Amino acid sequence: MKKKEGLILLWLVFAAIVGGSFYGVAQEDGVKRYLPPPPPPAPSHAKGVEPEYLFEYNSSNEKEYYEVYLDKFTVWTTDSMAVYSCLRNPEYVKNSYESSPGIRRMECSIGDVKLGKKLRDNLRKISGVIRVANYCYDTSTKTECRPEDEVNVMLKNSADSVKLFSMIDSIGGKVIPGMTFRPDNFWSIELMSCKSTAIELANYLYETGLFEWARPYFWTEMCRE
Repeated sequence: MKKKEGLILLWLVFAAIVGGSFYGVAQEDGVKRYLPPPPPPAPSHAKGVEPEYLFEYNSSNEKEYYEVYLDKFTVWTTDSMAVYSCLRNPEYVKNSYESSPGIRRMECSIGDVKLGKKLRDNLRKISGVIRVANYCYDTSTKTECRPEDEVNVMLKNSADSVKLFSMIDSIGGKVIPGMTFRPDNFWSIELMSCKSTAIELANYLYETGLFEWARPYFWTEMCRE
């Protein structure tokens, strides 16, 4: 009897080791994809939470992971001079333009992860900075993505559009009606003065349960080998 119990215990240990080695493997279209560990157990929209891997829910209600570039980020601000003062090196700003009335979008590349993280954290303390969003690397398509200031959503019930307008208005965003070839329950949201990044807002909206899906708009910057 003891021998049998010993064999069972040995089998359980073996199964745990083998099972652990496949942690993070996702099966999709018959292809195994190795994903990074999930973010810490906190709401995706929690203030101050930014794991090494951002995630969003895709249209299949599954999580898609993005590796974060800590030395590349985009700043939306009403005080560009304060941003330059914080960065101390104007060459860090690679592109700057007015994305909406009174709001300037500044795309930064620091070239050093440790310094980039420090500057990004300091920028978030400036009153004139609305939000800071990191560039991210799509682990499935090998593509560098720039989160834009827009989120597209699909309501489960078109009658809930009133709730959507109220929700977005309260956080400083703007709802734009979908195009004529889109269904009535499709909407686009411009972040405007919203403090949340596109990924944070998309996840927050999805978690309300009102939407079939909510997806940030990404600008594909470049492909990587």
